[in-house]
Amino acid sequence: RHPEAGNVPRLWKWEKVLKVVSRGEKRILDGDAEWRVDGERLVHGERLASADDFPSLMNKGNEEEEEDELAWEEEDVMHVSNTYWPEEMTSLDFRGEGGNMCVGKAYTICDATPLSTTQTQQSAEASLSNRHEGPFREMRTELGIQENGMRFRIKLDYSLLDDDIENVEGPSTKTLPPPPLHLRTLTVCRETLDGYWPRASDNGKDASRKKQDLIDR
Repeated sequence: RHPEAGNVPRLWKWEKVLKVVSRGEKRILDGDAEWRVDGERLVHGERLASADDFPSLMNKGNEEEEEDELAWEEEDVMHVSNTYWPEEMTSLDFRGEGGNMCVGKAYTICDATPLSTTQTQQSAEASLSNRHEGPFREMRTELGIQENGMRFRIKLDYSLLDDDIENVEGPSTKTLPPPPLHLRTLTVCRETLDGYWPRASDNGKDASRKKQDLIDR
């Protein structure tokens, strides 16, 4: 936090751009379920890309100038390993309490870690509504919107401060209100669904196309 700006949170921009491959699939666990969606699970995964993912598309716009070999550091791997969704999403996860919702071409998705180990064990047996009441040690949520083969996502990663985590572990904290979560990282994702890496020129494609459509009319 910035001491000279009323303790407003500091935002540090990460200069590195990560190239990530995102995958999603639907698994059928019970084909005879009374309600079809109750027998299905949605599974999502992300990983750092390699040059082998799209070898013919790893260039900078010039056929003779190829992209450098993708080499990732441990910090990059840890950043991508943070999940923003339940391990297996069920139909109950979309009831609203858990922060998962699809409306048109937009969606929100969320996952959280309970504040204490005891709470984690209890949440597995608790009702859906109680499971999402908190308090939480970590909470990660994602907002996304899709249009014309492009998807734009924002990932918000919240967690307790290190000092708050140490204080929470003490036995005398049971009667104290839980500490607040603080924004740890904000990640902006631009994706294409056509199998190539997003380019800066993609930003103006739809706008220029719509403008030309208006002229033609």
